[in-house]
Amino acid sequence: MANLKNGWYTNTMSKYNFIWNENFDAMVCYGKKYGTCNVTRSSRCQLSDGRVIKLGIWLNTQRTNGNRKQLTNERLHKLQCLVDSNLLDWNLVTAEVKTDNKRWNDMYNKLVNFGEQHSDGNCNVPQSYCVTLSDNTPCSLGYWLSDQRKFYRKGTLYESRKQRLQKLVNEGKLKWNMKAWLNIHGVQATLISLPVILTKSA
Repeated sequence: MANLKNGWYTNTMSKYNFIWNENFDAMVCYGKKYGTCNVTRSSRCQLSDGRVIKLGIWLNTQRTNGNRKQLTNERLHKLQCLVDSNLLDWNLVTAEVKTDNKRWNDMYNKLVNFGEQHSDGNCNVPQSYCVTLSDNTPCSLGYWLSDQRKFYRKGTLYESRKQRLQKLVNEGKLKWNMKAWLNIHGVQATLISLPVILTKSA
């Protein structure tokens, strides 16, 4: 990323422009490693100085701003170059369809492992819950599950993926609509008080 920074950094640039370009560079590095810049919303990236950025949420914001015509010409051009190179999709649903199956399976297994740590098999992870994948990438399992629920409601979740999650639902380990379930049972959302677990990559 240091080499990428040399192409845009100036002493007079604002803090916001610095952060935007730093996030963009992290996404480019991700694309070089995995062949796509369509990071999932749960994806996080650890920088060389130890800081962890929520890369997936950042990209989601860029898509929203792009659809609303709220990106500067410079930022739009940089993102469009990735789109034209078939490394990025403006459409979130299209990006989800292209998501690497190995990564999805890794996240699913983390979800199941979470359930196995509880006597009732509860897989309803809080949104703040983070894990580290097999490639040492830190990710938010809670945001990932939130995305799966959203794709399910929109009818855009792959059938094979829906069936695997539905199995957990049928076993009473997972809820498609956690908010509605909490409202019906009058239960407070105590899950969100669970500690965030983020293992730094080596």
